[in-house]
Amino acid sequence: MAKQKRVEHEQEQSTELLNNLGHVEKMEVLTGIADLKEEIGTYLASFDPSKPVTSADVHKIFKNLAQKRRRMS
Repeated sequence: MAKQKRVEHEQEQSTELLNNLGHVEKMEVLTGIADLKEEIGTYLASFDPSKPVTSADVHKIFKNLAQKRRRMS
């Protein structure tokens, strides 16, 4: 019951946040999500499936994303 209320509250907050963003900001959020999805997919495609994904691997994914953003700016 408490978990369900928390999830509903988080959804309401997310909706409110998105409603307060302008068009450009919404597009930036969507672009960021698409970039993250692409980077994770690319990284995991080259990853050995018999090995576990570590926190260092996750940090590397975000480091690569940050480098791409810097190159685009």
